[in-house]
Amino acid sequence: MKKALCCTEYVIYIIVIHLATFVLRPMSWTVLSIRLFKNEPYGIEESIGNLIIFICIAFVIALFFKLQNQLMPVSELFKTFFRKSLWLVLLIRFLTDFIQLSLLSVRSAWEVGKTAAMFIEAFSLFAAFAVMKKTMAQGKIHRSKKKIYVLSAGAVILVGILVFHGCCCHVSLAETQYILSKYTDPSFVFEADTADFRLQLIGLLFSIVLWIMLFFYFDLFGSYCRRNAEPYKGTKLIVRLTCLIITVVIGMGAKMLLWPIGSLDNYENISTQNHSVKKGINDIYSITAISRKLNYTESELVYKNTRVTLRYGEQPILKFSRKINQEEGRLQKISLSETDLAYRYDFDAVAYVNNGSAFAIELKNINSYKKEDRCLIKICEQLVGEGYFEAFEYTYQYLLNYDREFITPYIENYTRGNFDDSFYQKNKYIKADYITQVLRGIEV
Repeated sequence: MKKALCCTEYVIYIIVIHLATFVLRPMSWTVLSIRLFKNEPYGIEESIGNLIIFICIAFVIALFFKLQNQLMPVSELFKTFFRKSLWLVLLIRFLTDFIQLSLLSVRSAWEVGKTAAMFIEAFSLFAAFAVMKKTMAQGKIHRSKKKIYVLSAGAVILVGILVFHGCCCHVSLAETQYILSKYTDPSFVFEADTADFRLQLIGLLFSIVLWIMLFFYFDLFGSYCRRNAEPYKGTKLIVRLTCLIITVVIGMGAKMLLWPIGSLDNYENISTQNHSVKKGINDIYSITAISRKLNYTESELVYKNTRVTLRYGEQPILKFSRKINQEEGRLQKISLSETDLAYRYDFDAVAYVNNGSAFAIELKNINSYKKEDRCLIKICEQLVGEGYFEAFEYTYQYLLNYDREFITPYIENYTRGNFDDSFYQKNKYIKADYITQVLRGIEV
């Protein structure tokens, strides 16, 4: 029981350290900033801030290994750390940084490089822990079947996180390339930075699990318990955790005040008022925005997510996120004789009410919708007939399946390049090359 409580305490320490690091900088243990490779401003300043954080984290690891060596005085701890351990760990860190940043600087290899960098990070951290073990607490590493089983389970979890990270990289890159290839306005493109923030959260989880495995492998769990014969008291645990949190908060405050570059600067969540609506389609939306300090006076947006909920009265009927960099969308009414009410939310979604029943669907999912729906067909006809290419792109396959007579003339005209001035005016935000690419892929 005592050992389990010790392990729990150490896990809490690991989580607190990681969360504090994530607040102070993008989740990574790198020292050299990628801005140095890209010749961007404040690359040196950010690297110095990363170096300070790294030295503090390395010293914390050294303190954990100190608990294994009861004979080492505190003065010897500082001498060993600054004369031996730190320089070896920094050498490992800089070599790892050069490899990782070289991978990430190749844009064509970004998808593989991101995941490969995490894989390399695991070996780098293992080497750093091994150096600390060698210099701070020499001795054999305990081996047992239980340790093998636990480490094997941890390795499976890490591999699972790496696979998930790789899949997220692939999806994020595909979405970013899709937006870049489609829209003429560069301000629409924000998916890349937003994706990077999400990948950092996955990296945060990966690093926490990796640290727990390293603590287990190097016998750091329970070091405090093994050198103290006293019963494990909850009051002492609370005192230690309180001291840790106070120390971390003071350190974070000092860093954000004196060296704010890279630190989280602002979290904002804006949402519409949820008014009571007795009848009809209505929408509520929320925008979550997170920024980090770019320099001493400016911040850069690193995450943004716009969530939209379409409702019938007060009952939610569809929830979705907007992928392009836009604020509040517009819920516009569509006049149809066969429905009581019909609406479209820009070109993200459509909804209708027929005979007291509400239905909503994202436009991008209409082509794969397998049910014939006369009301939905009417909505598609209305939008395509008005000359909106996005409506055509998202609905032509559905209309080929259930309303071929209507959509075939449009396909024939578009594939021949018969566009009038109204078409160009309504679709000027879409690249001409993208329109051509979509039309080439249509099979009637």
